[in-house]
Amino acid sequence: MKVKTIFASIILFVQILSAEQAARSQHVNIQLLSEVNAVNPGAPFHVGIHFQLDDHWHVYWKNPGDAGLQPKFSWNLPDGFQLEAIQWPYPKKIMVGGLANYGYEDEVLLIARLMPPADPESRQQINIGVAAEWLVCKEECIPGEANLEISLPVTPAPSLPDERWIRLFSEARDNLPLRQSDWQIF
Repeated sequence: MKVKTIFASIILFVQILSAEQAARSQHVNIQLLSEVNAVNPGAPFHVGIHFQLDDHWHVYWKNPGDAGLQPKFSWNLPDGFQLEAIQWPYPKKIMVGGLANYGYEDEVLLIARLMPPADPESRQQINIGVAAEWLVCKEECIPGEANLEISLPVTPAPSLPDERWIRLFSEARDNLPLRQSDWQIF
């Protein structure tokens, strides 16, 4: 019994490692990540689009400011999956040539909640894809695009956090704007 558990864990680990796909475009590494290591039918989970930027380059927030364009995403989800809106961490004010822009330098993880159906049609694995388009800027801007995909096993057991991405998802959540606050303005 113990040997079967160890063997199943090894197979799951190999599937996760082989399922990751990253892309490199000019001045940007981009990757689609899953917060969990497997999909549990009917249990929501989060995915994230991770931008890693070269020094002094930036991508834009959902409101880019005086110039620039918000990144755009087109999702390819399995049947029955529902995606909530992307959650955008607080941006940084980036001044370029007298223009106030809002965006991210170094790295950012944009997260979205996915809700799988209660019965994923007896699948053993699902694929989640996203086509991403963005502008990466320093003083000049360069358009970028990538098609990203991850594959996750489907399991009836509760899914576990993917240890590699705990810090990224936690930091992204810590930097989300508050939806409600006790602050009162008179």
